[in-house]
Amino acid sequence: MASPYQCRWGILATGGIATTFTRDLLTNPASREVSDIQHIVVAAASSSSASRATDFLHDVKAPSEAKAYGSYAELVADPNVDIIYVATPHSHHFQNTMLALEAGKNVLCEKAFTVNAKQARKLVETAKAKNLFLMEAVWTRYFPISIKIREMVTSGAIGKVHRVTADNSFGTAAEDGSLDFDDGHRMVNMELAGGALLDLGIYSLTWVYQILYHCQPKPRSAPKVVAAVNKYEKTGADEMTSMILQWEENASMGIATTTLRVATQPDGDSPASGPAVRIQGTKGRSKCLAQFIDRPCIA
Repeated sequence: MASPYQCRWGILATGGIATTFTRDLLTNPASREVSDIQHIVVAAASSSSASRATDFLHDVKAPSEAKAYGSYAELVADPNVDIIYVATPHSHHFQNTMLALEAGKNVLCEKAFTVNAKQARKLVETAKAKNLFLMEAVWTRYFPISIKIREMVTSGAIGKVHRVTADNSFGTAAEDGSLDFDDGHRMVNMELAGGALLDLGIYSLTWVYQILYHCQPKPRSAPKVVAAVNKYEKTGADEMTSMILQWEENASMGIATTTLRVATQPDGDSPASGPAVRIQGTKGRSKCLAQFIDRPCIA
């Protein structure tokens, strides 16, 4: 029996999302009936200090020989690294991903991929020119439930889909309606590309796009978009965004919403509080009742 392929990872940044991702990455693939690959963390880098990277590697139980770096430049220069996981704030995704690509490294970049389309196009062009793997880390696309729902749509099991509604929101407003973040908090800090859309709304858009775009036959066109935004008065970051995406040729429409004020599930995870995602077709409907970021289900 052939030995599993060893994919050697370098972790760029050492915050909370990097910790969660790396612990998941190091879970034995056999637990999900996979035997042809082995993920190994060979290095990590913190922009603050090598000691912070050392602590991170210890916390995630990386191999003892994994290297700790105090700069991202050192990490991408490591010849033992095959692929870089970029886990910095949204505002830094472009420059950090470009640093890795220019060093000849494959990249998995956290969502939101970049802060605008121009940056995204430049990264894709660079990856293609260098024949490197580049992907946005939106794990929702790979949930078993997401795959099943896409199969239901493409097979015609729920008929012609005409409408998708999706919401991902956090209820952080006080009872009197006030919303009070520290100005430097990453969720509202404009210098870190804060706001509800890039942090939470990306999941709402993922559901709309995977059903009304990726599940549709080619050729496919971009939708017409109408949107409204409420801004957090202290910093100008979006605290509430609602989007309507219209595909006229398919007679379909997606509604994607996100806010920092009221939660998607006001009663916690109770199905009685309503679905986070609803996909409506001419023969039926699918809906995800639980939080669709990490615990989706179908009914």
